[in-house]
Amino acid sequence: MLSINKKNVYFILLTIFVVGIAFQIVIYKVALCALFLHWIFTTKFQTVIQSISSNSFFLAFIIFYILYAVSFFWSENQSFAIADLVLKIPILILPLIMLSNKPLSIKEINKLLMVFALSVISLNCYCFFDALFNYLNTRNINEFFYGSLTVNMHTAYQATFTSFSIFILVYIYLNKEYSHNWIFSLLIILQFFFLFLLSSRMQMLCMSVVTPIFLIFHYYLKKKIYLGFSYTILAFMVSYFLVSTPSVLNTRYKQTVSHISSIGNDSQNSDPRKFIWKKAIDVIKYNWLFGVGVGDAKDVLVSSYSKESSKPITDHAVDSTINILKANSKYLNTQVKKLTSDHTKLKKESENILIQQINKYRFFAKKKYNFHNQYLQTFATVGCFGLIILIYLLSHLFIVSIIKKDFIVSAFLFLIAMSFLTESMLERQAGVVFFTFFYLLLVMRFSLNKPA
Repeated sequence: MLSINKKNVYFILLTIFVVGIAFQIVIYKVALCALFLHWIFTTKFQTVIQSISSNSFFLAFIIFYILYAVSFFWSENQSFAIADLVLKIPILILPLIMLSNKPLSIKEINKLLMVFALSVISLNCYCFFDALFNYLNTRNINEFFYGSLTVNMHTAYQATFTSFSIFILVYIYLNKEYSHNWIFSLLIILQFFFLFLLSSRMQMLCMSVVTPIFLIFHYYLKKKIYLGFSYTILAFMVSYFLVSTPSVLNTRYKQTVSHISSIGNDSQNSDPRKFIWKKAIDVIKYNWLFGVGVGDAKDVLVSSYSKESSKPITDHAVDSTINILKANSKYLNTQVKKLTSDHTKLKKESENILIQQINKYRFFAKKKYNFHNQYLQTFATVGCFGLIILIYLLSHLFIVSIIKKDFIVSAFLFLIAMSFLTESMLERQAGVVFFTFFYLLLVMRFSLNKPA
């Protein structure tokens, strides 16, 4: 009877934890503390080490955290290092908690996934009605889009949660665990609608890749591939209509097109990440083995911004910029193309470009921007060993999920891997708990000790 009560308490705490993650409210921190206390008072510690060593995925998370903890000793900014280690503590304690308890059944895992999906839907609905109230006061359509829509977290995280909730709903729908499948169809459409309102470009890109692959493959298996192509075309037509509507979404779409079309030309590229990543690579170049430490990664990057913004505009820098302009003239607009025939005007344009870059780096330093890329952030912080573990966590399980044809795991990992490209997700606890918990929860679907 005691073991049954123990398991019930554990599952209830996990459920509260999942709701807290979705809403990003303090309840998930309370639930995590309760889970930790539950683990301390119910675990036989002599079996913990053996359990950990036999599960490579769980072990990788623990080693990943230890690398961050060890880097504390070569960090100068130790107060920030301590704060960051506390922020990342779920990477250490969640594997210990989840590995020490009896593995959840597929039914229990699906219940937790559904709780998360329904919680995210509830959050999105609340945000929508809050935006509607603001719109009635301002008559500004942009109240429904991007940062104006969200109320308690960064848009990129809410869009990531929304995308994952779509994967969950599709997964539950395909497994026909509930009789009213038409409700799931409506919820999926509703979450796609919210995803467009949130206007997070990376999550929309992820869905634009996953959706056609899923539709075509799903209907191919049903020998109705024509339906797969038809629904794919319809989805893209509706998407194009939505992004063409004058709004923040349309503006961000145009910015994305502009960024892509101006690759290789700094004067026409307004995406700050390109300039941030340049300095990030410089930081890594001189600290590639062990990193600069958990306390100093951001400080070193910001210092690099400041040095770049204080550089004088030399004749050599101007000449180099002129050569870049000439080499990339195919990316330039008509007005700038005409300058290539007038050296004086071309020199002036080059000086303006250098001034713009200086101002950008000065702004980055003022805002203290992080790496905006989790792979670069990890590489710079704990070196190549940390990057190897992070890539292992993503790639190994992805390969296993493909072999085992597990859609929900593959889609989750693809979403995370792509999100890591443009956001340092593990520098906010919203990203830490989301990635760590759902990774470990989905890992339970596989037999870890058997070769894939």
